[in-house]
Amino acid sequence: MKRTSATIKALTLLLLVSFHSLSKAETIQIASGEYPPWTSQSLPGGGYINRLVSEAFKLHNIDVKFDYLPWKRALEATRIGNYHATSFWGESEERRQDFLHSQTIENIYFVFFYTKKRFNGPFKWQSLDELGRLKIGATRSYTYNDEFWRLYKQDRLRVSISNTDIDNLRKLISGTIDLFPISDVV
Repeated sequence: MKRTSATIKALTLLLLVSFHSLSKAETIQIASGEYPPWTSQSLPGGGYINRLVSEAFKLHNIDVKFDYLPWKRALEATRIGNYHATSFWGESEERRQDFLHSQTIENIYFVFFYTKKRFNGPFKWQSLDELGRLKIGATRSYTYNDEFWRLYKQDRLRVSISNTDIDNLRKLISGTIDLFPISDVV
């Protein structure tokens, strides 16, 4: 594992720009996904982040109901107005077009998982730009950072996108990918 040089600022909520309906609501619906220990329907309070979200709204006498969906579906369902907000996203240029972001409450650090067998020892790197020869696993709808996705769109990073972290770890073990960035806590 190696900590990436970039950190992802974990934002509590992405709020729809057309947020005026919230002022009339006593209960709001928030779309989220599974990313324990931060968000999970199987954890007390819905995980660390979603518990903070609930407590913040409770201070204003607003109850929160979370629906746990695949990440991409949570984002799109919120974007079209099925939810008041969606919880636990890193800020990105793309999402800034449609959503208001809360202040950062947690920094998430990503590390690259790799097999020693593939690299015959420690994996060393300085910038994402020098990883173009390697196949990198990514999980659908995760933020990583704007530079990562920009290099991918410019064909300067070879990225294989999977639906789950588990799928990417399986690809790593099988040798289908060389690296997989994942939170150092997850």
